[in-house]
Amino acid sequence: MVEQWPFKPLVEGSSPSHPIFDMRKIFYLAILFVVFSGVFLVSLLSGGGINPELIPVALFSNDLSSTSLNKYGHEDVRDLAKEKLSYKFFDADGVIIYKFPKTNVDINYYHNSSFQSLKDFSIKKNLYLAINGGYFLKDFSHAGLFVLEGKTVVKLASLDKQINGVVSKRSGKIMIESLEQIKSYDNLDFAFQTGPIFVKEGRVLDQDINQSLNGKGEYNRSFFGLDNESIYIGYSSKKIILNKLGEIIVQNIDSSDLVVINLDGGSSTSFFSAESSNDSFRTSKQLPFILGVILKQ
Repeated sequence: MVEQWPFKPLVEGSSPSHPIFDMRKIFYLAILFVVFSGVFLVSLLSGGGINPELIPVALFSNDLSSTSLNKYGHEDVRDLAKEKLSYKFFDADGVIIYKFPKTNVDINYYHNSSFQSLKDFSIKKNLYLAINGGYFLKDFSHAGLFVLEGKTVVKLASLDKQINGVVSKRSGKIMIESLEQIKSYDNLDFAFQTGPIFVKEGRVLDQDINQSLNGKGEYNRSFFGLDNESIYIGYSSKKIILNKLGEIIVQNIDSSDLVVINLDGGSSTSFFSAESSNDSFRTSKQLPFILGVILKQ
């Protein structure tokens, strides 16, 4: 059987197609395919085919101003992230910040009396995120105020320029207060003294940092922050002064009521993420005090 262009068998009684005519048809069909594919893609990205509820965790790119497509196929992942339980807000310059809506998480403070590694302790307690807690002394007792389940284990250390703030929780409400603001620490779920507070009302507190014992030194850092709606937890895997870390935070978190306090950094800096092993840092550390995040169901 003789084959003619475009390489399909000739049927008896039919005429062979002209090769130029068939090439034109293929060309026009290709153009139509490209046009309709483009229309479908635009419709999909504009919301026609993406269901945000199917996205469990939304991640920002390193460039917070970027509007390029992310791995979920959505143009602006930041809008989707507002509705999610948790997401990584920032990841650049060695600094990682996780942000949580207050209504979607439970924050607890733990005394790791058995000195399990951060990873083992977090898995045992079913923590989504965990970070080293406040300062401790050579005998592993808490440096400054430590309240757990309404019981004051260690009293407030007053007039201290280093541990000049208290993180507390009462009836589910998390607060960061300076020593001057503390009125009472009775009947608290937990409270611990740490510091310094290095960001307040969305600005870096350079004077408080300069007066602290190690604010101007370059160390690994861990920190905890709050504003009206959100909770921030993060660390720096690179050694950095608090002034510079504060600048990175306020440049990338647009919040006029943001307050951020330094946790025990340096060699104690450790971070566990159940979501991402790449974000975890020194999870084999055995530390006496741990701040943990549990996702609400």
